[in-house]
Amino acid sequence: MINPNASVLLPQRRWMPEHYVALIQQILHQHSHVLIAITGAPQERAEAEAMVQHVAHERCLNLAGALHLVELPVLYSLAQCMITNDSGPAHFASITEMPTFVFFGPETPALYRPLGHTTPIYAGLACSPCVAATNHRTTPCRNNVCLQVITPTQVYELVRPMLQRSRSHT
Repeated sequence: MINPNASVLLPQRRWMPEHYVALIQQILHQHSHVLIAITGAPQERAEAEAMVQHVAHERCLNLAGALHLVELPVLYSLAQCMITNDSGPAHFASITEMPTFVFFGPETPALYRPLGHTTPIYAGLACSPCVAATNHRTTPCRNNVCLQVITPTQVYELVRPMLQRSRSHT
């Protein structure tokens, strides 16, 4: 499961869509048993659909805006894992057993990491975190290098063992 949303309140928390596309393509190419569902809010449906179109694979589906908030934990309980930006769905997932891989950059996983089975994906650059309670959760940063430096291959290597284990359970 992929959740590229990060809300409009702090768009700097978003890993780049082209990185998500490359990661999804790599996962689908390497793991024939995997189905990818992209989730998000109704207003993110077009962006999710653009990602699905770029992936161009029948095992990549757009579920953005198709589910009600109360349905997400049920979907999460069926998924092998989720890769997500630091966002509400990452925290919702913590009520399930689903392993979650969460991108952090402008905020620190030391304070904002979801509880549960979470693996933070964090480059730890000197400029990060730039968002904190002490600056009213704002930042002058408009170029989230802290997330741009995290490559799809690095994320794939983190997730690959989970995908291989899920194959042995199917």
